[in-house]
Amino acid sequence: MSLHRRADADEQDVTPLEEKPRTKKQSQESVIIYLVVLFTAVFLLILLSYFMHQRQNEAELTSISDQHTEYRLRTEQSIAALQEENTRLKAELEAANAKIEELEKEKEVKTND
Repeated sequence: MSLHRRADADEQDVTPLEEKPRTKKQSQESVIIYLVVLFTAVFLLILLSYFMHQRQNEAELTSISDQHTEYRLRTEQSIAALQEENTRLKAELEAANAKIEELEKEKEVKTND
């Protein structure tokens, strides 16, 4: 059994095709198409960037709104606690003033006797 080498397809005589010279109009059309593609890509990237910023701003606004609501609730609770304490202290003050008046009356009664 003998091995024979086959001829490669690359070894065939290949002559390069001659390029047709481009006309000025064809060159301008190619440049215009290239510019249209570039401007379209830029526009799409700007549009994508806009939507990404909108989404980020919306998320930040939601976060700020949640923080504001939480702060408002804590403030309202603090105000309610302070009002209750104020009412309690006023009652204590009235009781103390009543006790002072009572003691002064007792003192007057004792001094008059």
